[in-house]
Amino acid sequence: MLNHTTCAGCNGTLTYAEGDPVNPGYASHPQCPQPGDQVSLLRQEMIEAIYRGDDDLADQLCGALDTYDTRPPDMSASAQLYAAWGWPIFPLKPGLKVPMVQRGLNAATTDTDMIEDWWWRWPHAGIAVATGWMFDVIDIDGAHGYRWLAHNDRQDGAGNVLPDVHARAATPRGMHLYVKPSGSGNLAGFADGVDYRGRGGYVVLPPTRLTEAAYEGKHTPVSTHYSWATYPSPSIKRKAVTA
Repeated sequence: MLNHTTCAGCNGTLTYAEGDPVNPGYASHPQCPQPGDQVSLLRQEMIEAIYRGDDDLADQLCGALDTYDTRPPDMSASAQLYAAWGWPIFPLKPGLKVPMVQRGLNAATTDTDMIEDWWWRWPHAGIAVATGWMFDVIDIDGAHGYRWLAHNDRQDGAGNVLPDVHARAATPRGMHLYVKPSGSGNLAGFADGVDYRGRGGYVVLPPTRLTEAAYEGKHTPVSTHYSWATYPSPSIKRKAVTA
């Protein structure tokens, strides 16, 4: 399968094959300017300090990076960004996958005023997005899901070719693969460890974090937050918005 993300230099589509060494948070085309955000600059300075043998500076920079990595996520800003991409979203109860609003999925919107009001009232609410509009999602859950993915990620002409992936999100139990919408509905148990989210479904978005209560007594994963493993490509964002 081919993977697509957003170039950090030009905001265009960056395409790479499975297995290519791409750091999705900071990747750019060879001809494009390299990203200059604060986190990537700190990381680069730390690497250079390590190579120079400047351990004191490397330790200071490592501490600064830890501060960035552990700071509370700005849920309101993230929600507004998703809305600008044309993604219909709605709030979840803090730490849970349960809708905060009565209409749940049916309340999903890109209305910035509504979204501002929601996260003003509930600043720690999680973020969910309705699937089947801008994209569908293949939900990979646990070892069985990853085995299915490895088995089907073959371009061998045998009908086992997965659709192009336009974003990957790391989840507490596995991974979400964002693909172009097919028009299909949800299909739970699509395969062992695999669900398909289309029309009438929703998934949790980064940087939402869950709590143990979200697992209803089941084994709690080591990680309880969602994060982008591959940043969404322009193909699943509103055309007027580039990043």
